[in-house]
Amino acid sequence: MLFHLRFAALAALLTAGLAPGAVPGSRLEAQERTRSARQTPRPAARPARTFTVALREERRNDVYRFVPAAVTARPGDHLRFRVESGAPHSIVIRDEGLEPRVRQAWAAALRGRVGGLSGPLLPETGTTYEVTVPAAVPPGRYRFYCLVHRAYAMDGTLQVVAP
Repeated sequence: MLFHLRFAALAALLTAGLAPGAVPGSRLEAQERTRSARQTPRPAARPARTFTVALREERRNDVYRFVPAAVTARPGDHLRFRVESGAPHSIVIRDEGLEPRVRQAWAAALRGRVGGLSGPLLPETGTTYEVTVPAAVPPGRYRFYCLVHRAYAMDGTLQVVAP
């Protein structure tokens, strides 16, 4: 009779997904649940996206612009700026009102930075410059502009949304 009770208890534990000797509420049961949780597959990370932003000049009406002028991205996404006409150009992130840690995150993301939050000069048609949206940047609206064509209001907006 004792054998049948032990067999029934073992069968109940195995059915519940617990290891032999893992009594519900015991430390062994807690360890078993932790192990199971670690083995549970997590959803795959969303792959980073790349958004291409053209830098253009419209000669007939003297307009310089980013196309598109507004981009919505998540941390880890890439912005690829490509000079199509009207070179030279540059990319500058407006830093007014940015917290120091956010300013530092953008500064680290702007490779070849020439000062402040200003990327390098993009001297000719076909030149590209890529920036990855930093993980440390909180959701919000970030404005950028071309320093060379600032007087022409060559501005853009990056809306960062939660991952």
